[in-house]
Amino acid sequence: MIRTALLLAALVFPAAPAWSWMPEEAEPGDVAALEACTAAHLPAFAEAEARCIGSISEPCMGTPEGGTTIGMTACLHREQLAWDVILNADWPKLRALAKRIDEDQAVEGMTLPSYAETLLTAQRAWLAWREAECMNQAAEWGIGSHGRVVHAACFMQMTGERTLLLRARLTDGER
Repeated sequence: MIRTALLLAALVFPAAPAWSWMPEEAEPGDVAALEACTAAHLPAFAEAEARCIGSISEPCMGTPEGGTTIGMTACLHREQLAWDVILNADWPKLRALAKRIDEDQAVEGMTLPSYAETLLTAQRAWLAWREAECMNQAAEWGIGSHGRVVHAACFMQMTGERTLLLRARLTDGER
């Protein structure tokens, strides 16, 4: 009897994929909005940070759908995805700039630290640190559902900050 009930329940209520409510890729309009915001407020990093980070997630969380724990997490993740698109688009340009700087600063007979290689090392370390820091912030909440919101907020905030920092370097280097 229990086996039949479980089988019937599995057929009627198939398991939803894990985290199916989370956006999987950035919305082009979100990326465009963040691009416009950064263009308007950089190179003033603090102003860009204050005006741009949260500019997608905060209005989203103000909607009825965004007011739940799941909704808040999805809104924060949505913005983080848009920051990731910008960061990933800027990365090859920044690496090329760093390599040009290395070439321009080369001194025959001297071994100088490579800007391009130290940039790559720093980015890899930042990725690991972002994950560890956000997991640590979420861990404070234990099994509580607020931990997911904290993790998503941390990831979004740190990704936005890093994107703005690297974009400011790229903008300064292209002048």
